[in-house]
Amino acid sequence: MRTVFLHVGTGKTGTSFVQETLAGNKVKLDKHGILYPITGRGANAAAHHQLLPALSNTPKWWMMPSEDDASVFARLLSEIDESKAEIVYISQEGLVWIERNMIERLKAVFKDFNVKIVIDFRRQDDYVDSALNQVVKTAGFTYSYDKLWNYDASWFVPNYHLQATKWASVFGNDNVIIRPYERQQFINGNIVDDFFSRTIGTMIELDPVSSNVADNAKLSQVSLEFKRLLNWIFADLPQESLRFLKCLFDFDKAFNLTEGNIIGAQVRIDLYRACMPQNMRIAQEFSQNQTLPDKLFVEAFSVKNKPKFEGITEDQLISLLSFIKAHNAPLLRLISSYIDKAQYDSSDEERIDIIRKRL
Repeated sequence: MRTVFLHVGTGKTGTSFVQETLAGNKVKLDKHGILYPITGRGANAAAHHQLLPALSNTPKWWMMPSEDDASVFARLLSEIDESKAEIVYISQEGLVWIERNMIERLKAVFKDFNVKIVIDFRRQDDYVDSALNQVVKTAGFTYSYDKLWNYDASWFVPNYHLQATKWASVFGNDNVIIRPYERQQFINGNIVDDFFSRTIGTMIELDPVSSNVADNAKLSQVSLEFKRLLNWIFADLPQESLRFLKCLFDFDKAFNLTEGNIIGAQVRIDLYRACMPQNMRIAQEFSQNQTLPDKLFVEAFSVKNKPKFEGITEDQLISLLSFIKAHNAPLLRLISSYIDKAQYDSSDEERIDIIRKRL
């Protein structure tokens, strides 16, 4: 029976790099009888992002338009059938969170295949900090200042055990492959080698790809706060948001601003301790078809009590606006045209007013 590997997430675990490597090595994968379908991702995308809106019947997922699920999966099965490949990889890091009824639909779609579920887990405190940065910088989320910078772990904390057992309840524990996202645990010290070793049991030599790492790097605290302040402008303008994001990364580079943490030291410690029991349960329940350490994650936990972010200053706002004006004037005009249609939180009014006066 042909095998389909559904690589369902989670995000912030190098999924984009794995996807870009698979998408950029069609010829070499063909020689090994492996297919990474174009259907569901399009010719210019690395991940199968079109599958999520199709499954959930939502208008779109970020920049990907929705398509009727029956049409998407009919074309996907046709592409797989025509390829004659014995092994198929499908990758979309948001699928891990879908509801059980959607998982059952996927099982029905691939009823004629041996299906393996691949789930990557990053230690929860690292995941939360990185994911918060990601959703603000790319997804147009408009969290309030307090909700973001005074994050208290009362929300946004993933239950990994729940997600793993949800998929196992449909496909079986033996068909769920857990990959801890820690460099120390990467087979051969390489994320792609680790991916193939844990899925098909061998490494495949593929050509390196040029990955746009900036898309997955963290913004500095200053740039992230500036993006948060203006996210209500870009919520429905994903392409403009990406251009804005590039400008902010360029700003960080020009002023040598480094990545900044969001969650504080004590919250990080609390997260680590609270999540330890579920991580141990995952290691115990999913070790029958792989080798997992008892605690799932093995890298030493340490945290530095860094100063809390105290907000963006007026001088920093002026510097950012000046930088955008010099490097992307159309973007500044876009901000200016939307600034009076404010939907911002009242606590942001003083900073928004500074921006308005400088435009």
